[in-house]
Amino acid sequence: MKKILAFLLLSILCLSSLTSIPASAKSSKVNSVTRVEYYNAKNKLIAVRTSKVATPTKKLKYQIGKTYFNNYIWIKKGSAFKKPGKMKLQLNKKTKQFEVRMYASNNKTYIGKAVFKNASGWVSFDWKLLRKKDASYSFKLVSAANSGRIIINKGFLEYNVR
Repeated sequence: MKKILAFLLLSILCLSSLTSIPASAKSSKVNSVTRVEYYNAKNKLIAVRTSKVATPTKKLKYQIGKTYFNNYIWIKKGSAFKKPGKMKLQLNKKTKQFEVRMYASNNKTYIGKAVFKNASGWVSFDWKLLRKKDASYSFKLVSAANSGRIIINKGFLEYNVR
């Protein structure tokens, strides 16, 4: 009887040590802190945000592959994305000034931009500050202020976001 009781107690202790930590208690690895400046179409600064950027999960909507450019390049050749949300991009090296410009779906009406100065690694920002609720937008990646060649390793753009 004592052996059975000891075995049960030992089993309970072993099982309790194997339980996992709840997801809310886990921490994610933070890669960097990013400062983002948002400008409207009249080039007026409308907001500055600082946020910690965690490595993105596989919950991607439109995946951006490795690309490089000296002047600018359109995301998905200028295709429009309805209700854009967060965008995260991984820069290959530190850049003097990198911009992502937002245009109405016709690619002609400039809406505003997100500006990163002296940025490297993962940069993250959210288009909810500049977009209208149900509109579609195109995005242009721009090498600004004589930054030269910019290399994007990977990234993503969420869209159809409330």
